[in-house]
Amino acid sequence: MATLIEAGLTQFAPTTNHYRLDTGHHILITRADDTQPVPDGLVQFVAGIRVDEVIAPDVEIFLCDENAQPIDADGDPTNGLTPLLRLAPDTSFDDACAAADGELSDVRYRPSTN
Repeated sequence: MATLIEAGLTQFAPTTNHYRLDTGHHILITRADDTQPVPDGLVQFVAGIRVDEVIAPDVEIFLCDENAQPIDADGDPTNGLTPLLRLAPDTSFDDACAAADGELSDVRYRPSTN
């Protein structure tokens, strides 16, 4: 089970919600709203290929602290911020929470000591 802490965090894109899981872990779930058609008037050719729609990226789940500060899942800052999980673009927030809960169910929560 997950508790929504805050929806639509403006410091992250596209749509990011902050949750607290029953395990005590905090997570951020980033999900694009939907695939979008390319608006008229935009250049619809990329490298000679016609672009008819923008495909939504994967749903990404990041560990975070209670203040919604992301935590790199692999601990290696040289490769950028690594999500805990990547799921299909059409995964709902509820299903993403369930996947994160399953992934973290055996990981003991350790709150920050800062």
